[in-house]
Amino acid sequence: MKILKEYEKVFYGHSIPFTLQALAQFEEEVGTETYAESFWLQTNRDIFMYWLHDSTKEEIEEYSSHVFPFANADGTGGFYAFWVKDASVDLEKAPIVCYGSEGAVKIVAKNLKDLIKILSYGPEGMDGNYAFCEEESIETFTEYYPNFMPFRQWMKESLSIEPIKNWKVLESKEVDEIIAEANRLYKEEFDAWQYQFYASSEEIYEEAIKIAPTKENYAELIDLYFKEESYENAIVCLRGLFAVGSVEEYNYSFWGGDFFDAGYNEYALEVFEEGIKKIDDYDDKADLCRSIAEVYEQIGNKEKEKEYQNLSINFYKQALGLKEYEIYKARILQDIANIYDSQGESQLYIDYMQEALQLTKNDEKKSEILYNIAETYDEMNLPEKAIEYAKKSYLLDEDEEVAFFIEQQESLLTISDAKETLRELKVSKDKRLEMLKPQLKKGFIQTLLVLLLAIVVYYIWGATWFFWLIFIYFFISVSSIALIKMMIMKKEKRDKNV
Repeated sequence: MKILKEYEKVFYGHSIPFTLQALAQFEEEVGTETYAESFWLQTNRDIFMYWLHDSTKEEIEEYSSHVFPFANADGTGGFYAFWVKDASVDLEKAPIVCYGSEGAVKIVAKNLKDLIKILSYGPEGMDGNYAFCEEESIETFTEYYPNFMPFRQWMKESLSIEPIKNWKVLESKEVDEIIAEANRLYKEEFDAWQYQFYASSEEIYEEAIKIAPTKENYAELIDLYFKEESYENAIVCLRGLFAVGSVEEYNYSFWGGDFFDAGYNEYALEVFEEGIKKIDDYDDKADLCRSIAEVYEQIGNKEKEKEYQNLSINFYKQALGLKEYEIYKARILQDIANIYDSQGESQLYIDYMQEALQLTKNDEKKSEILYNIAETYDEMNLPEKAIEYAKKSYLLDEDEEVAFFIEQQESLLTISDAKETLRELKVSKDKRLEMLKPQLKKGFIQTLLVLLLAIVVYYIWGATWFFWLIFIYFFISVSSIALIKMMIMKKEKRDKNV
């Protein structure tokens, strides 16, 4: 196949992986762009001349010797490539990088098989993001790509790759998990390797000057680029601005948030972290740390998420110790409480909300804090506490939601009390049965002795009436003993089943 010969030229001596050979064979049989949106096998050894246009020929050659393009990734020039850190890496196991046509560079899969699994979800991978652009495209997808379902079947039978289970959704949790796992494994290492090819801060500033002749124009240009969704130009301007001075505090959050919303997590992290370095305000530093934690939550890096949450708490606590933050104390305490709540630390959440409550003067805000505490107690399965704080909340602000919460909790508590009463009755009954066990044994022995006495009297004196009297007594006693024994056996069987 022609494509395999092209791969041999650009893979720098690496063997073409079996999975890629099999995919090439499948594509040759069904045709390009018939089984996945905007995806087909191709390569271009000169592609990085355009991506690294400010680099030297030697730098481009060095970069190209570690990144091997092998497939188209979107409809406007993006592509997928193997990242090979050194010559010993097997391409079958090499991570996959998506170079988006808008400039984003993202790790999207830990190997080619995971990328194929992503392709079984269907949608175009623009800039490494995977989601249907329009809901109606779900219904028409297989019409445009008639070999999509055969592709899913082929990957399962030929490569033992299980396709994404539910592809008829706007967003896929399975795809998110594949991308998150790849980033946990390779993102930090790949970014560190890639940054060596970036320009220095002086060169960045020079590049920014070409776009914005004076630094007064930076903010206006940045806003314009965000509006046009030209994020590469926006980050160039921002880097230039960072190189010559600081930025207004709110802009770090605003611009970083724009990058985050657009899916440019690496740019969002860069802006937020720059803000932490440049801003002196502890409260603002804490807010930026929380924003970074949100980015890492999206990426799926739990360790980093918690690290920045804890750093945020430390900055908030430093702010609490300063006089100028006195008027913001209640709000900062609630911010700390909310971080602990996201970490599952319910008691710490309540403790800090209680502190905030003591400093809050407004009845409506007090009511809100009390209701939040009530909901937390509900999550902790403490209905009495939940009702107590909900009632305090309702006294300050007669909110219908709070009233419904109280009614619901009291109903649940009534049911719980009824169940507890039944349980206590059962325990009491079981205890009585346990107490009857020794009496049962004693009664049984006594009954046998009385029966023996009746038989002796009958044979010696022939007193028939006495014999039948004793026999009736024996029958009643044995029946009572048998009944009690059955109750005990039933209890023991029930306990065993439990």
